[in-house]
Amino acid sequence: MSLAFSDAAEPTAEYLESFERAKAVLERENFDSQFWRRLCGLLGMMRQPSAKDRLRHLVKTGVITETQMKDWDSLRHPSAHGGRSAEVPRQEVVDLLFRVLVLFHHLVFAAIGYAGEYTDYGTHGWPTRSYPSKTGTSAPTS
Repeated sequence: MSLAFSDAAEPTAEYLESFERAKAVLERENFDSQFWRRLCGLLGMMRQPSAKDRLRHLVKTGVITETQMKDWDSLRHPSAHGGRSAEVPRQEVVDLLFRVLVLFHHLVFAAIGYAGEYTDYGTHGWPTRSYPSKTGTSAPTS
């Protein structure tokens, strides 16, 4: 996502100034070397926008919807941090996977400048929809 949307959610000058001030404060401390290496890794990640920051920006610009961002978060968090509860019905997981697939399609559409119809695999019945949406919603076109 950072290649196609490299300018999405770039940190402001104020953010970068705050980052540099905080880093300077931390550099004056005498931390254990292993802790310092890990802290430097975290600081490096904080200097760049996260995937979620970029997705928030893409919601604001209309590339994706708020619901799509929430679906991605619902799938990403348990996948990255230790699995999914056995209590979640499998069909709900499958539905979520298909909705995130449509999010991926929207990112590709925006990256390549596509406008037109597509099959919405994230909705039961797989309706045909338009991208970008003509109505500002994701209502079926047929």
